[in-house]
Amino acid sequence: MEESDLRNAPIVEDGVVSRRRIWRLLSVCGILFSVILSPVDTLAAELDLTASEKAWLAAHPRIRLTPDPDFPPIEYFRDGQFFGIAADYVRLIERKLGIKFEIREVDSWSTSVKETKARENDVWSAVAVTPERQKFMVFSAPYIDSPAVIVVRDTTTQSLSVRELAGLRVGVIKNYAIGALLRQSHPDIPFEDVPNAAAGLKRVSFGSLDAVVLNLAIASHAIEANSITNLRVAGDAGPGLSWRFAV
Repeated sequence: MEESDLRNAPIVEDGVVSRRRIWRLLSVCGILFSVILSPVDTLAAELDLTASEKAWLAAHPRIRLTPDPDFPPIEYFRDGQFFGIAADYVRLIERKLGIKFEIREVDSWSTSVKETKARENDVWSAVAVTPERQKFMVFSAPYIDSPAVIVVRDTTTQSLSVRELAGLRVGVIKNYAIGALLRQSHPDIPFEDVPNAAAGLKRVSFGSLDAVVLNLAIASHAIEANSITNLRVAGDAGPGLSWRFAV
């Protein structure tokens, strides 16, 4: 569905969360990222919600949000609690709009994607744009940026580009934007899916993969958290990704 279609879609008010309403509210919330320190009373005027939108919020105080459960430091769960940079923004939006997201923990990002396609989820809090996702979601402005990099064992001393990965065993995280975009732009490279950053990095560390392509922030966090000492960044993997809210 195109953004124009979503904006003009009928508003369902009989207990069903309206995609048009959520899209409008998250779009309005884009200014939050530049006015985080604004007092609540002055920010209320800046948000410029209509009377209808305020009434809709009062009638729909809970909106379903299904984050990636294992995407630190962007978003993740520990002991049932939602953490990360995206979680901080979610709490900010809750506080400023006076709403409460129904934050749902699932077993994997793949499950979140499946449930979102089935309309069992309303919002993603940290997601990159891909052509496939644009078929069923619309996206806010970006609020986190980070480059994609190629990680190898430290015994591989040369710099590498994505083109030079042909013939190597290269991992990407299943259902992540980086993998989808790389498969589209480099169909000659048989990228292997890994379940998460830690799994991919460990496979490179132990030699069952030659490289893994990850977001730099995610790779750095996973390397430190898992005390992996024999890896290095060998090069950029093209343009970095930006994370956004999506509905």
